[in-house]
Amino acid sequence: MWGRSHGGSGFVKEVNANGYADDLDEDEYVKWQNDLFGSIKRTATASLFYNHQCRWRNGVLLHPVHWFTPCGWFLRQEIIWDRAGGMMMNAKMFCRFDERILWFTGVNYVWNQCMVGKGTIWRLAREQQQQGKKHPVEFPIEIPLRCIQATTNEGDLVLDPFMGSGTTLRAAKDLGRRAIGIEIEERYCEIAAKRMSQAVFAFD
Repeated sequence: MWGRSHGGSGFVKEVNANGYADDLDEDEYVKWQNDLFGSIKRTATASLFYNHQCRWRNGVLLHPVHWFTPCGWFLRQEIIWDRAGGMMMNAKMFCRFDERILWFTGVNYVWNQCMVGKGTIWRLAREQQQQGKKHPVEFPIEIPLRCIQATTNEGDLVLDPFMGSGTTLRAAKDLGRRAIGIEIEERYCEIAAKRMSQAVFAFD
């Protein structure tokens, strides 16, 4: 779809058709996100990964590292996801190819040293419609695979409060973790359930 649609119009149509109704003003959105993640129970070894873009409102850059500060979580590291492409319409600036992944922890956290070589810049191409994409803004499964493998152990519990089509839950299952997903749109719950019923993949 992307390649056949001039100027990324196919992406816009896909989001309009299959995305979410979102008309919160900026202050309400920021409060909602911080309150939600601040209310999630923090165990002694919990980690939180928050994937978000930098945004602009009235010419001002809104970087998630500045406004996403959920109570009780400590920012450990910022990871840059290089998506190897992107789209910006009439923005009069360099096209954004990146998203940010903020890693938060409690006082203590699990860390598996075998993941140290992944670094802080993850060059992973975004999902495309022709590659079987199930959600308009679906991210590659390699992202949650890295996060889960780095900061959990087999049998640990993974929570995704914005499950979408279940990419994070699928990654958790493939790595031998338990998972809980929450999603407002029924059609994506059905897709996620089908993905979870498929055979488990093995990862080193």
